[in-house]
Amino acid sequence: MQFMLSWRERPMGSPADYEAAQDRAKALWDPLKWPESLVITAAVSRLDGFGGYAFLETDDAHAMHVLALTFPAYEFEIVPVMDFDQSITAKQEALAWRERHSS
Repeated sequence: MQFMLSWRERPMGSPADYEAAQDRAKALWDPLKWPESLVITAAVSRLDGFGGYAFLETDDAHAMHVLALTFPAYEFEIVPVMDFDQSITAKQEALAWRERHSS
């Protein structure tokens, strides 16, 4: 299954707290240390430096949860997504069903 993962840094206390969280996150972000069940297909950073977005594929909900818990300095949003052409097909099926079942 495909997911869009977004993350944003949580507000920090002091500049020293922020720098310590940045150093810790940098050490953990190494993709080679990520679970093999999380396949990252694209990743980008926000230009303001406070987060980013990634597309990944996995069937391992546990690994996704572990990922979010590994980085307490970040707020994560994990959204299931599908390819656009698949979503158009699903929308067409939903509209057809609705038309068949409306009075």
